[in-house]
Amino acid sequence: MSKLKYEETHFIERMEKDFEFMLKRIEDMRRFQLGDYLIGFRKRDPEYNATISEYEHMSEPILNSYGLPTKFKVVAVDKNGIPYIKELNKKGIPFGRLIVTVDFNTDEFDGAQDIYKVDPDYTDSIILGESEFDPTKTQKIKSNLHKDITKHNKSHKINTHDLKEIDTFLSTLTVNTVIWKSNTKSWTITKMMRHSVPKDVSQRHKWETPLFEVQDSKGSIFEISVNDIRYKALYKERPRTYKELNNI
Repeated sequence: MSKLKYEETHFIERMEKDFEFMLKRIEDMRRFQLGDYLIGFRKRDPEYNATISEYEHMSEPILNSYGLPTKFKVVAVDKNGIPYIKELNKKGIPFGRLIVTVDFNTDEFDGAQDIYKVDPDYTDSIILGESEFDPTKTQKIKSNLHKDITKHNKSHKINTHDLKEIDTFLSTLTVNTVIWKSNTKSWTITKMMRHSVPKDVSQRHKWETPLFEVQDSKGSIFEISVNDIRYKALYKERPRTYKELNNI
């Protein structure tokens, strides 16, 4: 072999690294078959040229608005065995642009493209012998739960913007009533002082007058006036948190 310049040797080494990555990617993607369901991963730092061993550790799942992995389906496979995919909509139907699972920048390869793996839910479905796989099953469950949480919180939220509504709510309060500020914070009424509020703006100086005494979640005791509750997020029942979605 002819003696090469340093920059030429460096160029070959860089291309060798890039081709190794490309060939490994092609080998990995060829394992997918028409009709397979996949999930995707995206490199956190597109400017960093990762090695094959680094790539998976430096990637994070491509997620949808519910925090679930975005699902894809193999809709075509070319004569070279390279699969082409489309994202699934909320009904589990492929839509949008066609995505090639092996896509390299021919000007200057930087290893920044997404990578794909078989959807583990799809694998479980095959192992369990299910006759039909529903790729949106988890998303539907999570969507319904999201709606349930929203409905629950909305139905128990106190209208603190309207003085008449505050007055109506005040008339229902008794000692030991619990008012929730969040999923973890609450007030327990220890003493009632007034059962109505001044609704005339000309009497707004009275909005500082204590309405009732409470003990909070940390054990502190203090008085509450109209100004302490007006325009605040308060609930008659403990509000649910959207963190419940993470348990699915």
